[in-house]
Amino acid sequence: MNLASFMLVIFTKFTFESNFIDALEVGEPYPFSCVFSFKNSTWEKPKMLNSPTGEISFLNKGIAIANSIVDSFRWFVGYDGEVRIFRPDFKLDRLNYGSQKMNLEEIPKSYFYRCLNLFVEEARNRNMLPDPLKNQSIYTFSIYAASRASNFVEQASETIFRLTGQMSNKLFHWKHATLKARIEPDNFKNIGSFLAQYKATSNYGISYVADAIAKKSNYTTTLFLYPKTKRRKCLADLSNANLFIVFRNKKGHTLVTLHDDHTLYAGSYRNSVITISQMIQNLRFKKRCVDVEMLQALVNSGQIVEMFSSGNSAQITPITEISYKGEIIKIPTVQQSNPVYLQINNILYDIFYGLTKNALFHEWMFCITANGNDLQKC
Repeated sequence: MNLASFMLVIFTKFTFESNFIDALEVGEPYPFSCVFSFKNSTWEKPKMLNSPTGEISFLNKGIAIANSIVDSFRWFVGYDGEVRIFRPDFKLDRLNYGSQKMNLEEIPKSYFYRCLNLFVEEARNRNMLPDPLKNQSIYTFSIYAASRASNFVEQASETIFRLTGQMSNKLFHWKHATLKARIEPDNFKNIGSFLAQYKATSNYGISYVADAIAKKSNYTTTLFLYPKTKRRKCLADLSNANLFIVFRNKKGHTLVTLHDDHTLYAGSYRNSVITISQMIQNLRFKKRCVDVEMLQALVNSGQIVEMFSSGNSAQITPITEISYKGEIIKIPTVQQSNPVYLQINNILYDIFYGLTKNALFHEWMFCITANGNDLQKC
């Protein structure tokens, strides 16, 4: 179902209450947060605070940055008025994988779901739900940290979980419909290290510096490489998103991404894109290295026809230009007829807004239970 049909369904079958607020602009933080903590061998129940930062702002910043895990979540208002969240079970599993690696107490599912519910119910009560007709969603961001100095060897005695949020849309970082990426030739992410495969805050330090360099050259983001050998470097990840590349030959199209072990974090969006790609007719999928030194030749020969990002804040966004060692490489992503990135994006957004009977909708989208204390597939 396309957007026009979606609007027709809403206006002919349902009457939305006036619960969309214009005062909260896209990118603007919600004026509240949810927190819960582990102290004295006991979990304290989730609570709402009238602050967009929450209690974690009082932590020693060095502790929070060095020993914390982050992740993000999106809530959508469906065509039926139901508020749903995308894959919280996947997110919790990844958070607790990181908790185990960093010797933080495992986050209890009941408190995690309760905190998510409290946040969206507060948004509902304040008439701050996102407007689906504007492709809006609630982007919530969590940080889980040791609230006292600790290290990776000893179990942290006190921890705190904080959930904040802001109004979002379907653009890359709420601003960009397309991406221009500068390739970082010399510095690499912590791929294959102790910090790989979970979102430790220390993994993002290299991205801040690289993105600052990219923006000075009028590029949106940074594309990092994976050093497979001393001479061969593979296209890997964007600063805070996974990367997909579409190849074309006489037999059709192939969607390509790097092997799981060669990416810093294989996120829920990436997992979803891979699953959806296998539903598209005449589209093959493969995990392989794409050598950066071959990129220009592969584009010039017409073998690479699309590149795009995937991620909770990055969304599925087409990449149109790459800069590598002063060379500009134009990627014809948006010039394609019925591009792969758009096919995947449309299926995904139909799932987000409940515009499909696809089985993945019931597998990936969760609703608040009647008692407000849990989430369930719906």
